[in-house]
Amino acid sequence: MKKVLCILFSIWTSISLAQSTVMDSLHDEVNIIAGYLDSKAVIVRWVPSTPAVWSYSAYYGYRLERCEVDTLTGDQTKWIPLGDSIMNPASLEQWRILVSQHPKDYYLQAAGQAHHGERRETGKTISDLVAKSDEFRNYYAAAMLSAEFSAFAATTSALRYEDRDIVPGKLYIYRIRSLCPVSTLAIQEGITSVSTTHFETFPKITFDHIYEGENLIELAWDKKIYGQFYSAFNIYRSSDKGKTWKKINDIPFASTGIKNEELYFFKDSLDQNYETMHYQVEGITPYAVTGPRSEMITAMGRDRTPPTAPYDIETNYLGGGRMQITWKADPIDKDIAGFRISRSNVANEGFLELTHEALAPGTRTFTDTACNELINNYYYVGVFDKEGNVNVGFPQYGTIIDSIPPSPPTGLTGLVDTNGIVTLTWRLGPEPDLKGYYVHSSNRSDQTFINLTGHPVQDTVWRDTLPLNVLTEKIYYKLVAVDMRSNYSVYSVMLTLQKPDKVPPVAPVMIDVRNEHDVVKLRWYNSTSHDVVENVLERKAVGDTTFVKLYSCRSDVPEGSYADATIQDGKKYEYRVYALDDASLKSGFSGSVSITAFVDKTMSPLSNIQAVAKSEEKKVILYWEYAQQGDVYFAVYRSVNGSAYQSHKTVKGRTSLEDFGFKAGDVAKYKVKAINSKGWQSDFSNEVSATFSTN
Repeated sequence: MKKVLCILFSIWTSISLAQSTVMDSLHDEVNIIAGYLDSKAVIVRWVPSTPAVWSYSAYYGYRLERCEVDTLTGDQTKWIPLGDSIMNPASLEQWRILVSQHPKDYYLQAAGQAHHGERRETGKTISDLVAKSDEFRNYYAAAMLSAEFSAFAATTSALRYEDRDIVPGKLYIYRIRSLCPVSTLAIQEGITSVSTTHFETFPKITFDHIYEGENLIELAWDKKIYGQFYSAFNIYRSSDKGKTWKKINDIPFASTGIKNEELYFFKDSLDQNYETMHYQVEGITPYAVTGPRSEMITAMGRDRTPPTAPYDIETNYLGGGRMQITWKADPIDKDIAGFRISRSNVANEGFLELTHEALAPGTRTFTDTACNELINNYYYVGVFDKEGNVNVGFPQYGTIIDSIPPSPPTGLTGLVDTNGIVTLTWRLGPEPDLKGYYVHSSNRSDQTFINLTGHPVQDTVWRDTLPLNVLTEKIYYKLVAVDMRSNYSVYSVMLTLQKPDKVPPVAPVMIDVRNEHDVVKLRWYNSTSHDVVENVLERKAVGDTTFVKLYSCRSDVPEGSYADATIQDGKKYEYRVYALDDASLKSGFSGSVSITAFVDKTMSPLSNIQAVAKSEEKKVILYWEYAQQGDVYFAVYRSVNGSAYQSHKTVKGRTSLEDFGFKAGDVAKYKVKAINSKGWQSDFSNEVSATFSTN
């Protein structure tokens, strides 16, 4: 019995009950269908939607009721119960009696095990609970599938009823109720209708395709079409043209293809090929009755094993465009029908058959009288048997010695547009076995050239795309010619092309700015780019909107410098430097620097200052020299008899002063400074003194 349950569970995993209209929901409900299959009865089938609904309903029972609807007026009669007032699965003792009476109804046995089999004790661990749940679901699956495939099992399980109290031409409504209390589980009733005007019919299966394999017959039919009517299928085989039939599937069959899930596939293994077999397929409906058998089809297993591939294939060039091919074949292969020879100039593709008529089975040599001496020649030797099974040996290269390389390419020219697209052209070489050209390039003429094409270019024009955000300004190209024997020429003459310059130069870097006597001095590192034509210094005063060019220099030396004397005292200036290359591309700016201009306001000091005391006149004559011109005046400071210096007098327009009011014995000391109209001052002059005598 456990084996039967395992078989049913395997069917459960491959057949979804959702394909049947009996069960199309996962709610707590009882789904129902009814079918008028013949004039004697209406078959009613119902399926509890979940294991819980099945378990409670089996315990409390079901009630099946019917009413009749007048198709003209729509009037409905009262509901009347059918069968027992409470429909329950058979008891264990009843089931044992029924199983003994029907020992070959394995579905009846499986349903009995599902309803009355020993249950696993509930454990305390999570794994125990999971195992208990899995067992419960497996029993539910076994009960449902048993009812699907056995009418007796369905009736015994209280999942099927045949209503024989019917009248043709009527419309009946059936409803099934679970008697489980709502407080335990609220289970929705199922309801359906059926007309007894016409019998419900099921389609005869038509095969999608039949494949005759080696010791194998494969049958396939459409799942979308027949899955609407049938839950599974039976397959019958006959070896005596349909006189006797044998069902060859032990369990109902419903397997789809791995690669094509839209078809049912059945494979029948055969003991031998070429023995004619006949097949029929019938579907099993949800009512546990079968549909009509398909038309009888005929098939047989066939030899699908090709002969052993030819081996020890050898080629021998005889000269004059003739290549001899020899091979061996496995002597065990007795059904060889012949050989075919093919040739190509490229290994593993583009083969042209040379033998328009197959070579005889005993042939082991063939001569190609039109091989091309200037290109490669690869040969395939194929063998086929009387069934048309083909096998092919590995391609063999027909060796023709050629060690003379082609001449180097000539006439290489090229252009580079502003987008970096390079177009190269050259003259076609004269060699008849010329295979093509490899294009090599380098960013430096003294470095290694790299192959750009990867395979020979079979043209005299080739295009390349250059990255333009690089610092190298030139690109160099060379060509190499190659023939069909992989002989390489020497390099062509090198072609030098100028790249479009899209990369601006490196920006200069400001390194020093300082105030000195009446000037601002600046220093910077010039741009390191090799194509710079000038490094430009600009200035802008605060309040101005634009920078003005002050100075420029080339990058011959690492540093640039400039002394800006056109400044105003106290005014703030901003300076920056940029580079310009030979393609008029402008670098970024060095980063601006700001400084407030400073002018030296110190005036030159006085010279030759002297003070002479005139005792008789009681005065001092003070005079000095000053070379600076302009609007200048002099401030005279005096100390008498050791007192502190005080501002004494201001002199303008002259360089002398007469100072009066002294008495005998006085000592007068003087210092003088120059002051201009801007208020700039010189340092004090040297101190001079005049002493009056006491006589």
